[in-house]
Amino acid sequence: MNNNHDPLARWVPPYTDAIHINRAHAKISKLMKSGALIRPMWLKCVVCGYKADIYHHHVGYMPPDDLNVVPMCYACHTKVHNLNSFIIE
Repeated sequence: MNNNHDPLARWVPPYTDAIHINRAHAKISKLMKSGALIRPMWLKCVVCGYKADIYHHHVGYMPPDDLNVVPMCYACHTKVHNLNSFIIE
């Protein structure tokens, strides 16, 4: 399946191993708990504009992108992770 024209494809992070994914999630969790990062429930999904859920979607998992996150609703976040491609741009 060619996802080059799918608007969600640009948000698919490049493949990364589980260690880097876990580290990135832990960093974002720590930032939210400290109040340095707004909880996504107060933001809108960057894809559809609906209220973001509990997810901050990672643009990448390796530094420096491990802290580059965007708010997404559950539906769009699931769709992005179901795409089998890399970030376009």
